[in-house]
Amino acid sequence: MKKNIKDYIHFYLGQPIKTSRYGIGNLDSVSKTCMHVEFEKTIQGFLFGDDAKLLLRPISDMTNKEMDDVKKYSDHIEKYIETGVFIRIDGELHRILCKWGFDIFNLIESGLALDRTKIEGKKTKKTII
Repeated sequence: MKKNIKDYIHFYLGQPIKTSRYGIGNLDSVSKTCMHVEFEKTIQGFLFGDDAKLLLRPISDMTNKEMDDVKKYSDHIEKYIETGVFIRIDGELHRILCKWGFDIFNLIESGLALDRTKIEGKKTKKTII
């Protein structure tokens, strides 16, 4: 089954988005047909499929502190890092990982998001629980 960004984008409100025309902004809101990205002085709308991609972190980018925080919710995170497949993920852990900008849906691999760790000159807000 082919993935569609519309099915996942709402989980990542507040996360950085890279566009070729405006640079990097943060996902502000989502509607049925488009996403709204906040840039320094403006908010722009982009249709799904336009040149606007989430900047996400692979799970392998998780710091030791983040790993310790995640272990409070699930002991399956180490298995995920080994296999790339979540055995079980509860609602709170799901919310935290998305808020921290982790790619828990393999969107980078699917070409629907960019690896934030490989984007040079990135200026993104750090999200905190």
